[in-house]
Amino acid sequence: MRSASRETSLQHLLADVTGGPAVLARLNQVRTEIAQRHSKSVQAVRTILERFHLPADNLATQAFLEFVAAWNAKNRPSMKPENSANSSNTSSCSAKRKVESRHSPRTA
Repeated sequence: MRSASRETSLQHLLADVTGGPAVLARLNQVRTEIAQRHSKSVQAVRTILERFHLPADNLATQAFLEFVAAWNAKNRPSMKPENSANSSNTSSCSAKRKVESRHSPRTA
C-alpha cells in the first residue's frame, strides 16, 4: 500500500490486500442494501455501523450521527409557498408583509 500513488483508489488497494476482496464484497452488499431501502443519510450510517459491527453507542459515533443529521436537515430543499400545490397566495402575501414591516421606518 505504501508504494501506491495518492491517486490510487481504495478499491484498487483493497483488491491486492489479504482479506481486501472480502471487504469490497461486503461494501457492495451494504451499498446495495442502502440503495434498495432508499435509506437517507442517518439511516445509511446506522446500516453501515450495524453491518460492520461498529459501536454505535460511543461519543464519537454519536457526534458523527448528530453531524450527519444536522447536515441533512441543513441541505434539504425548503418548500417555498409558490412551489407548493397546497399553498395559497395568502401565506405568501403575509410573509411579504412581515418582511416589509421589518424594513419600513418606524414612527413613534
